This record gives sequence, C-alpha cells and structure tokens, in this order.
Amino acid sequence: MKLFIISMILLAGIIQSQDLETIIARQIDSIRIEHNIPSIAYGVTRNDSIIVLNAIGYKDIQSKQRVRVENYYHVGSNTKAFTGFLAAKIVEDKLIKWDTKFFDLYPELKNESDSTYYNITLEELLSHRARIIGFKEPAEVILILNKYRKNIDNSFALPKKRYYLIKEVLKSKPLPPHEECENSYSNAGIIAASLMLEQATGETWECLITKLSKDLNLGIHIGSPIDLDINQPIGHLNPRHINLAIDKDLIPIQVPIKTPVQGELEELNDFFEFLLLCTPSGNISITINSFLKFLQLNINGKSGKDNYLKYETYKKIFSAYPFYSMGWYNETEEILKYSHRGSNMMFTSFAGISSENKLGIVIMINSYNEEGITKTLKLLLNNYAKE
Repeated sequence: MKLFIISMILLAGIIQSQDLETIIARQIDSIRIEHNIPSIAYGVTRNDSIIVLNAIGYKDIQSKQRVRVENYYHVGSNTKAFTGFLAAKIVEDKLIKWDTKFFDLYPELKNESDSTYYNITLEELLSHRARIIGFKEPAEVILILNKYRKNIDNSFALPKKRYYLIKEVLKSKPLPPHEECENSYSNAGIIAASLMLEQATGETWECLITKLSKDLNLGIHIGSPIDLDINQPIGHLNPRHINLAIDKDLIPIQVPIKTPVQGELEELNDFFEFLLLCTPSGNISITINSFLKFLQLNINGKSGKDNYLKYETYKKIFSAYPFYSMGWYNETEEILKYSHRGSNMMFTSFAGISSENKLGIVIMINSYNEEGITKTLKLLLNNYAKE
C-alpha cells in the first residue's frame, strides 16, 4: 500500500511538471506571436539537470518549417563569453598571462598607435577596460572600415584582416577612462584580445575555438546556422533597425554573411563585412542544449568545483572587474547574477547564471527582438527560479 501511495505521488509530480511545461510553452508562443518573432528556443538548467528544453515557431517565416530543439542559433555577442573562456584555458596552459600587454606581442604596431594604449592588457581588453573604441555604431564602423580597406587585399584570410583592422583601431582617439565613460563596451577590444591569443599559441582564433568545442563536446559552429546546413533556422532582419529603406517588417536572410548580396539588400554588404571581422566578438552558433552544458560548466566552476578550468580561474572570469568581466555582465539581474545578451540583428540571444541557485537560462530567437527576450526571461524566472 505504501509503495502504491509513493508511486501515485511521484506520478502526480510528473504530470504537474508536464502540465507546467505545456502552459509555459503556450505562453511563450503567445509572446512569439505578439512580437512577430519567427521562433524561440529556450532552456533551463538547475542543479546540474536540464529541466526545460524547447523550441517553438518557424525556421523561416516563408517556408513555415518548424524549429526543433537540436537546431542551431546564432548567439551574437554571447560569443564573448566563449572567447573569455578560451583565454582562461590558454592562461591556465601558461601560454599567456592575464596581464600580458598587447604591444609585448605586437611591438611593430606600437609606433603608429595612440600612446594611451601602450599598456593595455589581455584582461582589460576582454573586460572593456582598454578604452578602445566600441566598433559598433554605424558611423564609427564605416569610418574604420574605409581606412582599413586601403591596406588590405580581399584575398587575405580573415585572421589577417582582423590584424589590419586593429592596426587602424589603435590609431583612433581613446574613450574616456572607464569610470567616466557612459559605454566602454568594445567589439574591437575583444578582437584585439583574440589577436593576442593567436600570437601566444601560433593558431588562429578559429582553430582554438574549434579545439575548445571538441574538448567540451559543444558542437560550436563559427558563423550563421545557414552556413552549416540550409535546413537550419534562418535569421530575419527588420530593415528599419539598420536604416534600410525597405517596407517590410521582417526579411529572411537566406545567404551566409560571407556571401555578397545584390539588389535591394546590397547595402547589407558593409554590415556583413563588419560581422565577419567581429567573429571572435560575436559570430558563433550553437544548439540550446550545448549552450546549457556550457552554462553548467561555469555554474559548477563558479560554485567551487574544478572542471575544465580551475575554480580560481572561474573566479577571475566572473569577478576580475565590477559590472563587466571577461564576457559577462555581473550583478545585473536580481536572480541571475551573471548574464549577457547578444544579437547580429538577425538573431538575438540571452544567457544568464546564478552559481548560488545552481540555475542557468538560455533564450535564442531568429530575429532581433529585445522585448520578446525580456518577457520570455521573466516568465521562465517566475516559474523555474525556485525549486
């Protein structure tokens, strides 16, 4: 009789959990429809278990093909957390130090650079403390690209192009000191950090991140999902977000960003070039399951457990600086103490963790929509933040 009662209690708990997941899925689908989002993939990990994993909506608003949880999504600037993690591994391997100076590795660039940058270090670059321009606002991006193009050949490999890009960036007037600067966030700083990792190891960032992905079995893809497989989710662009004079709410971008486009989308070519140059800062794709596995590593490491990295290294990653450290905003969310958002304007992502609550949340969509991400996050926190 006791066994029967226990079995019924367990069964009731399973049914209740399944009912909650169904209710949450319907509510998230309502958010998706309200905000004209093609699809939303989301997941929650708690106490080392993935307790929610789902994907709702369409890979492409034209084909109406349904997304699946094993599909890839572009994570935009959440790439920075992976580059920070990669840097931490290379530091642990004693190939570079956190306080290694950029110009100790690239002395040939020093004379042409602004003297303010002479002592910038790896950890400062990864944490937006080097006072380097953001390389994110359109006018600033075009100005730098026009200067950079004068010194490169289109046949150059992407890592070599990044070298020449940073050569131009370091000639630019620096930002104010961090404490006086409204926004010191810098894509260029992360790209410069990736150059340091390349020089220290003798390998490209692409090779290094691929090795990291294999070590951790994450299946990271460099670039957009469509580069990997034409059946993956397609990014959708709202032309108004980048000042394109096209009267449409969403445009499916059905070509890889490395492919020049023509016709009404020809103006995107500068934007695509910018995205490619920002690869170490914002150009990887991953599945929702693998992203959650990456969060689990960080949650356990920050909680005091050595794993792929040592506990002391995780402390450094998340707490080297206040506000932003090595690819993570810290102390920005009430529950998820460490978090980040990312977007290439065709996809948007959110990742956040709480080492105290052993909680991690990932949300990814295939368009740009901050409000949709925020509403989905609030819903997941309200229902899954507490056991």
